[in-house]
Amino acid sequence: MKKTIILFFYLVSFAVFGQKLPLDEETQKVTFTDVSEVPGLKQDEIYSKVKTWISSNFRSSKSVIDLDDKEGGKIIIKGNIDVGVVKDVMTSFDGGYYNFVMTILMKDGKYKVSATNFFHNRAIDSKPTVIGCGEIENEKCGNGVTTAPNKKQWTKMKEDLQVMMAETFASLRKGMLKNEKDF
Repeated sequence: MKKTIILFFYLVSFAVFGQKLPLDEETQKVTFTDVSEVPGLKQDEIYSKVKTWISSNFRSSKSVIDLDDKEGGKIIIKGNIDVGVVKDVMTSFDGGYYNFVMTILMKDGKYKVSATNFFHNRAIDSKPTVIGCGEIENEKCGNGVTTAPNKKQWTKMKEDLQVMMAETFASLRKGMLKNEKDF
């Protein structure tokens, strides 16, 4: 219950205040991070639950897992997340997707997940006036010739990414609670 309340305020704070994206001080890359305790679970149990979560949340776990180190307690995923339809008063378009790298570190009783290196790509079947914005750290999207996304839409897409990552991390926390024996 406590984590649900915290997640709610986390999501509301982004929606209401439009906070800036979390920048890693060292890399200057947008990086979302979550450290969660899972009392009573050994590293290999956490590893198994993470692998199950990956299989349930990505189209092909084999194609997204870049590093799989069970003994070292580390999995690196290279995946993507769909932006969805971007709308404003005058227009709507397929927002494309973000490529990203997610690292999950595990040890007895806890895990740490971080997602970084977000790169926006346009949808494959989008109009020629819709472009990919590149690195999420870019302030503006566009080259002066294209029409979408404009600065307001790009800002909204970034805000939506914050919500999507909060939901992704919440999904992983929920996956840690599942008991495979309770089917």
